[in-house]
Amino acid sequence: TPSHGLFLKATRTLSHGCVRVDKAIELATLLLRQDNQFMSDTKLASILKDRKNRIIRLKTPMPIYITYRTAWVDQDNSINFRRDVYGRDIL
Repeated sequence: TPSHGLFLKATRTLSHGCVRVDKAIELATLLLRQDNQFMSDTKLASILKDRKNRIIRLKTPMPIYITYRTAWVDQDNSINFRRDVYGRDIL
């Protein structure tokens, strides 16, 4: 997001639709390998080191599914509920 100050807020529903990805490097590596575009760890480290934005297009599109959950069961079998800030829950 161009509004980096928004990341400092406790409530982050003000962003421009950006999605944060946990383990982004691992996801990128997986996608490239699935697409038969193997990249060595050395080459990937070199690309990341220069900190420039790059576009690497996949030869075969890979569907990515984003879920929005306001209720879930965690690893301790505790039920968690969060406010539906986007109004997506169906009553």
